[in-house]
Amino acid sequence: MSPFVANLRGYILRAGSIPIDQDKAEVRIYAALLTAVAGYFLIAEPIFILLTVPQSPLFRVAALAPSAWCVIAAFLICLICMVPHLLALLFRPSSLSARWPRGFAARAAFGAAVTWLYLGNLAMPMDLGAIEWAYFLRAFGALMLSFSYGYSVNAQQGREILHAKDD
Repeated sequence: MSPFVANLRGYILRAGSIPIDQDKAEVRIYAALLTAVAGYFLIAEPIFILLTVPQSPLFRVAALAPSAWCVIAAFLICLICMVPHLLALLFRPSSLSARWPRGFAARAAFGAAVTWLYLGNLAMPMDLGAIEWAYFLRAFGALMLSFSYGYSVNAQQGREILHAKDD
């Protein structure tokens, strides 16, 4: 073996950028990316547009609710509930055995889906084209995200039961 290859292998063993358990690291990165994108879509459209563009169709639809602030609050609560899971994925991979952050994220995604369905229902009688279908599609996307988090939580519960000691 050449000295260059031996030095390269030594560097790789010490490098922090090369994960020891690459499969788990990749899954964690993909989950973090998925959660970050979901959070971005909660900030970018509903919260930001509702707060800054009062002439937008989204604001016109949200104004049909008892208060547009209720819609903003619903999306904001969903966003806040996703943050612990994202922080655990990014900075505390050793804490991923705790189910509650993923459970919060699953409920947050489901809450976002319900809020989008509510907005789609409010938009149906309005003459805004097919905007209700855009809201229903956003609800479908949030529901799929909720299912993925729920699947992860259920799989972890199954592993815990499988590996539990019989008393």
